[in-house]
Amino acid sequence: MMEIFSSLISKIKDFIFPKNNFQRGVSWNALTFGIMGLSGIVLNLLIITKYGAEILGAFNQVYAVYIFASQFAVFGIYASVLKHISQYSEDRAVCNEIITSALIIGIITGGLVSFFYYLSIPFAEKLLGSALVAKGLFFSVIGLWCFALNKILLAFLNGMRQMKAFALFTGFRYVMMPLFLLAFIILKLPGFICPLAFTLTEFVLLIGLAIFSFRFFSITSINQCKKWLKIHLPFGAKSLIGGSIIELNSRIDVFMLGIFSSDKLVGIYSLAAIFADGFSQIPVIFQVNYNPLLTKLVASKRLEELRSVIKSFLKKWTPFALMIAALTVLIYPLMVKVVSSDPEVSKSWLVFAILMAGIMIRSGYAVFWELPSQSGFPGHQTAMILLVTATNVFLNYLFIPPWGMYGAAIATSISLVLGIFYQKLIVKKILGINI
Repeated sequence: MMEIFSSLISKIKDFIFPKNNFQRGVSWNALTFGIMGLSGIVLNLLIITKYGAEILGAFNQVYAVYIFASQFAVFGIYASVLKHISQYSEDRAVCNEIITSALIIGIITGGLVSFFYYLSIPFAEKLLGSALVAKGLFFSVIGLWCFALNKILLAFLNGMRQMKAFALFTGFRYVMMPLFLLAFIILKLPGFICPLAFTLTEFVLLIGLAIFSFRFFSITSINQCKKWLKIHLPFGAKSLIGGSIIELNSRIDVFMLGIFSSDKLVGIYSLAAIFADGFSQIPVIFQVNYNPLLTKLVASKRLEELRSVIKSFLKKWTPFALMIAALTVLIYPLMVKVVSSDPEVSKSWLVFAILMAGIMIRSGYAVFWELPSQSGFPGHQTAMILLVTATNVFLNYLFIPPWGMYGAAIATSISLVLGIFYQKLIVKKILGINI
């Protein structure tokens, strides 16, 4: 276990004192990742403290629908922009064509999806049984369109290796949302207006990104972009599938709980889920370090060594993960008492404990979750994600009606644990080793 701590300390040291431009880029984006996680916690705490669990539940349902819809609004075009701008970053004329064509598609797909998003509000209100969610969706419509364009412009900056700018603009989004929410609280605006923070943030971000990005490209004519329009659309369509599945799986519990229960119960559940999700991000620290090693071992067919590396990490990681999980489960009730006097909110402790159990059991294997893709089998990686998502949907459908938010937590935890089984099965199939 000391090796785990040493590795973590080493990463923190390298983060504070980066040695080169590449490491500085990684550090900037690691900082942004931290801001993103903190922003989610602050948003949830502000809402439940000032508006209560019902508004928090409605807000998180709006966010689940909004983020899922955003995948269709941007249509995966950002992935094509990142890939091709990285490839042609030295050719200004080609870059102009790539980004202009991408923005044209983004304006159209973002506009169409936003329009249908608006038309679907009455259906969402009926499905989720919430007028608060319907109002929140209305205030987020324009933000959805802006989000699509921002995603494309951020991918452009990433491809141009403007990593500091990329990190700052990404971080800006997650700083501004809580600030807008705080302004609503100070102005004593009603709680259903909270999702307006999405729209205001994305609109301001779009202005800033457009002004900054125009330093690196200029708009070209549609005739010059025809080639790239034909490249972006099929490339984006392929990326859309994976992105939408991942977003659906990460929010299926909140969405389905909204269908079967009240906004208040969704809010209580969401408070526990946002804190549990913070723990689930810890393996990412190690995943970034292990992925290149996994690829190297697979490429050189050192499969027994690969299995040994994975088993060794799991053996060292498990007691560390268990210790953190137990500590956070014990501390969580104290935190709840600080943020809310509502006795109903204290029921989120059991939800948190159930979610943490599933996340803790899976956490070691999560470090190696991308092994199929790293081994050159992206199709098997997608299959693995689909299996987990299908399991999550089925179990939530089964457990929520009788057990409510506890059922959602049990379903989510079981799907995480079954994800280990799917992972083992697929790795055995493609590499012939038991992990």
